[in-house]
This record gives sequence, C-alpha cells and structure tokens, in this order.
Amino acid sequence: MKRGKIRCNRCGSVFHSERALKQHVKNKHRQYYLARRLAPATIAALVVMAILLVAFQNQTASSGSANAFTVLTSYTKQSGEGPQEGMLAPDFNARTVDGEEISLSNFRGKKVVLWFMAVWCPSCAVVGPIIRDNQDQDTVVIVVDMWTESILKDLGLLNKPGAPPPETEKDLTRFISSYGSDSWILVMDDYGLTKLYQLRYVDTTFVIGPDGRILLRSDGPVSSTLLRYALQKAAG
Repeated sequence: MKRGKIRCNRCGSVFHSERALKQHVKNKHRQYYLARRLAPATIAALVVMAILLVAFQNQTASSGSANAFTVLTSYTKQSGEGPQEGMLAPDFNARTVDGEEISLSNFRGKKVVLWFMAVWCPSCAVVGPIIRDNQDQDTVVIVVDMWTESILKDLGLLNKPGAPPPETEKDLTRFISSYGSDSWILVMDDYGLTKLYQLRYVDTTFVIGPDGRILLRSDGPVSSTLLRYALQKAAG
C-alpha cells in the first residue's frame, strides 16, 4: 500500500502504517475502539448466558420448580415496574463486606453506579470491566450480590437441583478482585434491596445522579456506550 493511503474511517485522517492508525483510533476514538474490542466478548458472554438459562430452565422444569428469572419477577413484583429513569432512587441502609454501615443517601452530590449482580452470572464478568473502565474518581460504585441464602430461601430455590448455590462475601470479593476495582463498595443483599428495586434480571445496573435521581436503568448487561453516556449526563 502506498504511503499516505491509510485513512481513518471515523474522521478521515491519513496515516502511513496500520500501527499508526490503530494508535490513533485508540487515542482519539476510544469509545469506538473499546466497543470493537468488547463486542466479541459481550456476544460470547450473552451466548453462554442464553445456554445457561435454557439449561437451567430445563433442569428446574423437570424438578417442578420455576426458572430463577421467572420467580425473580414474581418475587419483586409490587406495583408498576419499580424505580425508573427520572425517579428518585430508593434509599437504603446496608453493611458492606468490610463491616462499614452505608446509606445510599450518604452519596448525594456524587455520581453512583449501583450494580446488582451474581458471581455465577456469565455476563457479569463482562459488565464488571465495563464499569471499571468507565469509572472516574468522582463516581461511587456500589456492587450488590443478589444471590444470597436469604433471597434463595424466599425464591424457593435454596438447594434446588440446577440452581446456583448461594454466594458468600469471599465469593464476591474474589470476583471483584478479578473483574472490578478495590475502590468499589461491596454488599451482600441480606437487606431486601433486590425486592426494593423490583429487579427482574440478575445483572441490572443503575446510574444515579448527584441529586439522587435515576439516569439509567439497564435490565440486563449494560453496554459501555450506554453507561458512558449516562455518566456524562450525570456530570452535567
């Protein structure tokens, strides 16, 4: 290829080598670059999750119990569809895995990512790095492991064949050390937060603005583009 004939398809800039073009895209079009890099991993995780859901549904159907996600919907269903974008995020009190007492209202004035997840959830291994890579120093990340013994008892899934076992603080800490950040606040949901937020899916993300209002509710794996947009909106 002749010199000067390699063009960036995003802005039209000309480069002399593929390496220079790649570095340009990485630096100047980072959102596009990350989306292209994460797309295969995201697709793979969603495929794995779909396979897991089918297998879990077949297993629970044969044992006479309902699918975890169907039960989760009925478990959290109260009125309407729960906290939505534009609403004030429901306040709560909880204790972190480090023994610290927190309230959501403690973080008024800051951007908050509130992520409900489970260690066994395949897509969570993709979403964790997405949150980590889009977090800045003004963003508080609260991670709530919703696959606890108390919730599984309420769901009727504790010790059921095919149902993932309840997770522990050690499970959550180990998972976040691989896929998250040591600055994150970790909570096991023994406080009814899954029901409070009327969650329908494992792996649900909220972005809450400094005024306490919900700017994003993502039922299911959040994308890097959507999360970044919400955080930019929260920053004003």
